[in-house]
Amino acid sequence: MKTCVQNKEPAFKPIKRSIQEPIILALVGVIRERRVARGWERDELAEKADLTSEAVRLIEKHQREPSAHVVIRLARALGVMPDVLYRLAQGRAAGWPQICEMCNYCCVEYGRLVCLNDRCECTRPKR
Repeated sequence: MKTCVQNKEPAFKPIKRSIQEPIILALVGVIRERRVARGWERDELAEKADLTSEAVRLIEKHQREPSAHVVIRLARALGVMPDVLYRLAQGRAAGWPQICEMCNYCCVEYGRLVCLNDRCECTRPKR
């Protein structure tokens, strides 16, 4: 059974983002969830991964795609193997509707689709 995230009041604003691949959007969401679960602020994760806090902010806001090297550093800082993060992200992105993959709206918030109703239908305004 597919589980969709429902947002009561979605913000329908297309945004420019450099990340287009659903797997990367999901990966960033998994990384953020791991950070929050540890109770860390972005600065703490950045320090532990030897990155700038601005780099972590841009990655979490889906404005910069993390390189493989950066994912490895973030994974080590979070105490998990990079392949575990990728497997979690693949599982999450596999449940997203195909139509969402190339959509120009940013319906992804923290690696989850937020503009779907309970039937996994897009609730964005039609053009």
